Amino acid sequence: MDKDTALSAVSVGAFWIGLLLVLVSLFIKSALVAGTIIVLGTVVGLLNIDVDEVVRFLLANVAIIVGSAALKTLLINFTLPQSVVAFLGSLFDSLILFFAPAALIVAIKTLIDLSRD
Repeated sequence: MDKDTALSAVSVGAFWIGLLLVLVSLFIKSALVAGTIIVLGTVVGLLNIDVDEVVRFLLANVAIIVGSAALKTLLINFTLPQSVVAFLGSLFDSLILFFAPAALIVAIKTLIDLSRD
């Protein structure tokens, strides 16, 4: 297995494990789970994005982060049971926890690349 294939496998694995941990975090509230989600989001940002994917990746991340934050805020105005509001709010928080580090890393890498041009 060459280096690029190994890095690709790690980054894809980090993405799927991160999403799985987002779901796990709905039922297990722990600093270890939250920290692992952040680390996996960072790994995704460092390894998973090629130069030609940056714009789509950042646009999708901004949509997920802003959408999650907005939906969490809007949930307060709905007449849903508090347990449903708490569950969905936790889901949105966990999504932000996973995608924000990835977006931040890719944005910084992009700014560094742009400053070299």
